[in-house]
Amino acid sequence: MLAIISCLKGIPPMFCCYSQENTVIFKAYGTFKLLSVERDKKSRRKHDLEESLNAILDTDFLLFCAENRIDYASEFSRLYPENLQLSIVDKTLDELEHFAARGGKSAALVKLVKTILRLKNVSVITTSKQGIVDDLIVSLANTNSVVATQDLGLKRRLRLKGTQIVTVRKKSHLLIE
Repeated sequence: MLAIISCLKGIPPMFCCYSQENTVIFKAYGTFKLLSVERDKKSRRKHDLEESLNAILDTDFLLFCAENRIDYASEFSRLYPENLQLSIVDKTLDELEHFAARGGKSAALVKLVKTILRLKNVSVITTSKQGIVDDLIVSLANTNSVVATQDLGLKRRLRLKGTQIVTVRKKSHLLIE
């Protein structure tokens, strides 16, 4: 949950993230400060209703993370300490198979991606398998989901829908856009 905080005189408003303990951590002029903040009743009720967040992983995101050796599961745990279910669309597996058919380095990369998906217990969302994966992801995305992608076109469509987007930053860590 994002909020704009302006509680110290002379410090401009800044964006902050609430943790589960109703505390806010923000950076002000090079120093970190920890403030206790009481949420309003409406946002507290909404937060209590959210059982688990669904993170939908796009094919290009999976391949990019495997190629650059990024542990996206631990990065998601860092970004979202609450319940988070990692998932992919069933047609993503078809895209991976198509990518593996090229052979060579691509096949080895797809094999690595599939192994990671199995080890990290990533769930598969079953769909009608009609259409493009990006269209399926946009139709599945809602306010209680996060989409991890590197695709600029998909990011644009998700922003219009109001869905949170996670992307790779500096080939080393994940960032919420």
